[in-house]
Amino acid sequence: MKVAVVGAGLAGVCATKHCLEYGYDVTTFEKTNTIGGTWYYTDSVDKDEFGMDVHTSMYQNLRTNFPKEIMGFPDYDFTGPKNSYVSAGEVLDFIKTYAREFKVDEQIKFRHEIIRIRPIGMTSRWEIVVRDFNNDSAEVQQFDAVMCCNGHYSCPRIPDIPGRDLYGGKVLHTHSYRTADIFKGETVLVVGSGSSGIDIAYLVSKTATKTTISFHDPTRIIPSGIHKKPDIRELTENGAIFRDGTEEHFTVIIFATGYLYSFPFLSIDCGMTINDNYIQPLFKHCININYPTMALIGMPYLVHPPLISYLQIQLFLKYLSGTQNIPSKEEMMSTTNKEMDSRWKNGFKKKQAHMLGTDLLDEYYADLCQLAGLPPVKPYMMEIYRENQRNLKRDHIRFREINFTVIDDEHFETDKELC
Repeated sequence: MKVAVVGAGLAGVCATKHCLEYGYDVTTFEKTNTIGGTWYYTDSVDKDEFGMDVHTSMYQNLRTNFPKEIMGFPDYDFTGPKNSYVSAGEVLDFIKTYAREFKVDEQIKFRHEIIRIRPIGMTSRWEIVVRDFNNDSAEVQQFDAVMCCNGHYSCPRIPDIPGRDLYGGKVLHTHSYRTADIFKGETVLVVGSGSSGIDIAYLVSKTATKTTISFHDPTRIIPSGIHKKPDIRELTENGAIFRDGTEEHFTVIIFATGYLYSFPFLSIDCGMTINDNYIQPLFKHCININYPTMALIGMPYLVHPPLISYLQIQLFLKYLSGTQNIPSKEEMMSTTNKEMDSRWKNGFKKKQAHMLGTDLLDEYYADLCQLAGLPPVKPYMMEIYRENQRNLKRDHIRFREINFTVIDDEHFETDKELC
């Protein structure tokens, strides 16, 4: 069995490790010259030293939003650092150590970019065109299965706000943010209240003359020193007019408005479409229903990234090996349609098609474990996840001062509580 893995980030090294355990002939293609994916930091924001688009969105001083106690794989704990909330560099070290220990790095072809993937007729095999930047050549290879692990934090999503072309100040997306030092003396508007938006607004507020954050959730608590505004109604030449009718001037606007799912290397023949970040048809948010020898790993968000990658990879490999029977195409479509119909009835938008979070994670993990014949996820994983989410909403800065200790499969303790 020849398997291609696209990307050598966290999901890619996990996929490669488990392919090796199945005895498969696995090749991992990585377009940069290093392991780590989005966890690899570079000062570059547009093009790298080889003239390629920069993949990573990592910025200086980033610390994780999840404690390391729930950032390991089920078969490989995240150990080492003293504190629960670790730096991006410590996550990168974890990925590199994992890859080295399981000889994953020996399977990676660095500076190899996937140009095109397409099915070979109706055989469920794949033709892949690869560009080798090491010698500026291209070749065509064939594989029995493909796992796309190229992530979804590299293609910026910028909303089409009225007046966007009128604004004359500096505009950037968080994908291109690296350090707050360059905003000294600026008046900065951050658009979006996700974790990276609030993190970056807080960091920028330490150097900028004034920092404002705009978002539509009136209940969201933000750090002191940051001014709060509702959604933007329109942009002007010098700033923005907000939904409450107020107008302010800004010299810089930072869009913290998320990312687009992007698979530019997938041929239309692969049988998948993306509409406003809704990828279909995917069974359990990962398996290509039209060609189930292809999987997209790690698409859901508001999840445990290492855990969900591990479970999806296990499900895919169980089906691929015949260890577990894959449902028929009709069964997979029916199951998927029922789930999505339920989402639409509950007010989900298309861009939230792959959002999970505390209300949906338990059922999703249970489904993956049941389908793959795996033991259930240990209860402490979800309990720490919920505690983490509560603390994050209460105090977006101080929640990282808490350290967790896992007592057993069901229980944990912390060294402090937020006041």
